[in-house]
Amino acid sequence: MERPGKRILLVEIKSTEKVIQDNYHALKLFSLSFENPELMVISRDPAHRMVDGIELAPYQRALEKIFFE
Repeated sequence: MERPGKRILLVEIKSTEKVIQDNYHALKLFSLSFENPELMVISRDPAHRMVDGIELAPYQRALEKIFFE
C-alpha cells in the first residue's frame, strides 16, 4: 500500500486468533522485493506487538493506523 510521505506498507491478513511465525514467513520473503517496506500482519489476535520487524496488529488497531495515522 502506497501512502504519501510514508514507507510502502505491505499487509498480510490472517483470520487466526493467534499469530505464529509460520503465519508471516511469506510476507517476510515478499518484502525482499521492496526497499525498506513497513510490514504488518492483521488478524483477530488481540495482542499488538512487533516481532522480527513485523507489526502484528489486531484488525481494529490496524484499521486505525492505516486510515487515521
